[in-house]
Amino acid sequence: MLNKRLLKQTLVATLLAAPALADPPHAREPLRRFDDWRLDCSAVPCTTHTAVLGGDGSEVLRLTRLPGDPPLVAVSTPLALYLPDGLTLAIDGEAPAVLAWRTCGPAGCEARLALTPELAAALRRERQASVTFTPADGVPVRVGVSLVGYIAALRARDASP
Repeated sequence: MLNKRLLKQTLVATLLAAPALADPPHAREPLRRFDDWRLDCSAVPCTTHTAVLGGDGSEVLRLTRLPGDPPLVAVSTPLALYLPDGLTLAIDGEAPAVLAWRTCGPAGCEARLALTPELAAALRRERQASVTFTPADGVPVRVGVSLVGYIAALRARDASP
């Protein structure tokens, strides 16, 4: 009788303590949404990004805020590109940044830019950015990128373990 009673008390105590011992909800969710931005914790450290989708729903462009020293902004696209033109990242009210494509592979191309204090302030202040690049057909394309949710995604990333 004593063993059953002890077993029952242990089980109840374990079940009551379980929520406190479990991982916080954000630790179990590898991808969380903040308006147009996402927090991706499928790898460490977590990153934040937003994607621009084409008419068919496929990703055309991704803007990612990468942690590090210094932190970086990465622009990537799966599209075939005319590489010599590079790309231009413009945020309302700021001078456009011209970037060279850093690397290309089967999954697409990527360019990176160090996150200066001015660029960081513009990303936090504005609601829209644009990226201009040239696909392989030689016709430049300008794509709007939403910054709505950027701050909330960063705050959630900073609060992640």
